[in-house]
Amino acid sequence: MNIMKDPASQGLDERTLELLKLQQEIRKLEREAHEFEALKDDVERQEERIEELNVKIQRSDHDIESLRKKIGS
Repeated sequence: MNIMKDPASQGLDERTLELLKLQQEIRKLEREAHEFEALKDDVERQEERIEELNVKIQRSDHDIESLRKKIGS
């Protein structure tokens, strides 16, 4: 239940309302921070995977070049 929708019926003063708004904003920012960290972790894993694939590509390129040299000789 959102107390902010009808503060008068709750008998809340202005300072209490402001504190409640700040608490809601803090919770929202904490959720966003958690989501950001999860996305950041995903990006790091993807970057590591890209590095691994680049190494495999370089090895394959080297193998292909070696085979071409053998065929050409």
